[in-house]
Amino acid sequence: MEKIKITQATVCGKKTVVVGETVEASEEDARYLIALGKAVPVGGKGPKAKNRDDEVSGGLNTKSAGGLVSGGKGKK
Repeated sequence: MEKIKITQATVCGKKTVVVGETVEASEEDARYLIALGKAVPVGGKGPKAKNRDDEVSGGLNTKSAGGLVSGGKGKK
């Protein structure tokens, strides 16, 4: 369970929650509401976001993607 603070009225765990309320939510609900901008993590670490871009890109960044980006060269 993750503690989150509600920033926009919504539903969490089949219950209506209002702005300013701090609730405990499942990791899935917490991640979803935070991603939608309807909640923020409270204290400590929030639920870790999964970054699918890293998996898909194979670690590409602005320096290593030079040959894949139009304009030719990457940063040196």
